[in-house]
Amino acid sequence: MYSTALKHFKTYMKQFDATNLDKKSQFGILEAEVSYGDEKAEYEEGKELLRLHKIRERDPQLIKEAKKRFKKIHGELICEACGINFEKVYGERGKDFIEGHHRKPVSEMKEGETTKVEDIGMLCSNCHRMIHRNPMISIEELKMSLKINWVGISCGD
Repeated sequence: MYSTALKHFKTYMKQFDATNLDKKSQFGILEAEVSYGDEKAEYEEGKELLRLHKIRERDPQLIKEAKKRFKKIHGELICEACGINFEKVYGERGKDFIEGHHRKPVSEMKEGETTKVEDIGMLCSNCHRMIHRNPMISIEELKMSLKINWVGISCGD
């Protein structure tokens, strides 16, 4: 495992120009460009990199069906943790916008394992990211940890 990672890291490092490598930090920023505490600091971005990733397949039809089921049961698509309804906040642009969350992480699934539509939770982008931070928590745990909801009413403390 480590030898493969090292091989990929070496390939990644070869992408940098060897003549400029000593002048750049690990983020590709020229040391002369950095002015700590200065709001006018500039950062070089947009460089193309080739990355090799191993991913697990997901079936997009599963999320479509889960959204359809949720909307049929609840009448609208809302985040199960914080309650935001994107259509109410963003109008037509937010209609039917919500992320599907696998209650059992795809990374823990074995090849050929199946997921039921009811195993998908509905989350806004922020709540989805919060759930996936380490350590990963459930929708219910996140909901209990929220300090405010979208109408500004305190939920805790």
